[in-house]
Amino acid sequence: MSARRVGLTLLALAVLSLSGSAAAKGWDWAGVASFTAFTGEGYPEGFVENDIQLDVIHMKINADLTENFYFTVQPCLTHVGASFSVIQGFLGITAFPMLNFEVGRVLIPFGRVNYMSEPNNQPTLTRPYLYQSHCIPDLPVRANFAKPMAGTFWSDLGIVYYGSLWPTDMTQIWVSAWLTNGQFGRNDVEWQQPFRPFSDNNDSKSYGARVVFSQEVWPAKGPDMMFSLGGSFVGGKYDDWDELYDWAAGVDFQFDVGSFTLQAEYIHRSTNFWGSSASNPQETVFDNYTTDGFYAFAKIGLPKKLSFLSVVGRIEGAWRVGPEWVGTSYSSLDPEDLADRTNRIMRYTVGLPIQLNAWVALKPEFWFADYEHDLKGEFTELAILEESDEDVYRFGVGIDVAF
Repeated sequence: MSARRVGLTLLALAVLSLSGSAAAKGWDWAGVASFTAFTGEGYPEGFVENDIQLDVIHMKINADLTENFYFTVQPCLTHVGASFSVIQGFLGITAFPMLNFEVGRVLIPFGRVNYMSEPNNQPTLTRPYLYQSHCIPDLPVRANFAKPMAGTFWSDLGIVYYGSLWPTDMTQIWVSAWLTNGQFGRNDVEWQQPFRPFSDNNDSKSYGARVVFSQEVWPAKGPDMMFSLGGSFVGGKYDDWDELYDWAAGVDFQFDVGSFTLQAEYIHRSTNFWGSSASNPQETVFDNYTTDGFYAFAKIGLPKKLSFLSVVGRIEGAWRVGPEWVGTSYSSLDPEDLADRTNRIMRYTVGLPIQLNAWVALKPEFWFADYEHDLKGEFTELAILEESDEDVYRFGVGIDVAF
């Protein structure tokens, strides 16, 4: 089924939900638009260094059908790979705090960022590099360096379960599990492309789970505090032949006290692949590579008279260990020369977000990225790899408008 047909079907269901919800509990909607202007230096050939662009136009419609059933649809008018897409479109079922379901095209609850991926929910102009595999990365994805490992607006067709326990009034344990269509692709590069198809390419399903422990503290004196610790896992086969397995696991942390927020996350991913032997192109080589990454983020609000201002800083890194990308034209691998090769990206970001009013935010931001590769032998002679460790700088200003 085409993306356009599925999208129109989901929108039709939304309209029917709205027309029928008048006799039930009602409906609501919200939207966000994000614009960015940026200039940079050090980008590879073919990558735009200076531009003004419309990043997203999203709407989200929620319709309460009955006390325990609701419908949500979230169309996107600027999705990568298509002029129109549906990020979410699902039937929600709420039984009691520990038993809730979403069925349809659902957001994948992996990690901390995907559920908070709308621009007006992000304190920085750019998202962490780890979460850019389903949008156009602002940081160049270079040959044989780590690719983003998760996604923002990462959604797929399937079912999500979630629920929460409250051991005390200030302690929450939130759990989730899901079963969706699998990853999609014929090689280890293609399956991470931005556009998420509505169809699946094999019989295997992707599955995962997430657990978050949260604790609030209300001291007699001083500001309130909140601490949370989460863990996530996702896995599944991504190729047409149900042979190649990919999995990822991550841990994340957040601490809030007053106007100060500290957040960090680490993700490890392992991917199987098939390659061809350099000495015998007909020989199949089966191996795997790993990618790891982290980010640490801090935000502090300024004093009362400048409370509309914040200062943010983020440090992040991603590295890849294993043979070169087999989905590129440099896919010949010599079984006798599969020594691990480590390639690292580090990025440093500083921003000064300005909340102009309840609906509009201005986000000036500067970042610097450092690339380092450890490639040996013949691979260092490739021009694309000789140039791939050039540092990249960028300054950008974004405007987020909520409506």
